[in-house]
Amino acid sequence: MIVRLVLMVPVLIRAVYTDMRDGKIENRLVLAAFISGVFLVGATGGAAGLFTGVKMAFIMTAALLVLFMIGGLGAGDIKLMAVISLCFPKQCVMMVITAFLIAGVIAIFKMLFRAVKRERIYIRGETIHFSIPILISFGVVMIFVR
Repeated sequence: MIVRLVLMVPVLIRAVYTDMRDGKIENRLVLAAFISGVFLVGATGGAAGLFTGVKMAFIMTAALLVLFMIGGLGAGDIKLMAVISLCFPKQCVMMVITAFLIAGVIAIFKMLFRAVKRERIYIRGETIHFSIPILISFGVVMIFVR
């Protein structure tokens, strides 16, 4: 578990950094994390752990793909969640739910802040860098749920 945390924390921090800077999560970061995750999960969880992790990565990707198709989620966010699902298959569903709740709270606070400033509350095309709720939900779930 600790080894997987050591892999994921820097990956998530880098993903937030590039998402904030460029609006994208680097494919090479996600690919390197996925390959490293396969080796780590295989080494620490054996074949059964690896199978469970890969299965959850596919399930989460398929589930979140619908949101990508309607424009509600970026491809990098989905790939990042796939890596998390690979490394932490038991916690990934809770992380996704928590991430969406956190994103909703962020959106509400943005709108309330604009309302207080008497600005336009809704701005068409504005996005939330979803890597931030993913990082926060990862921390919350790993600390409080496990």
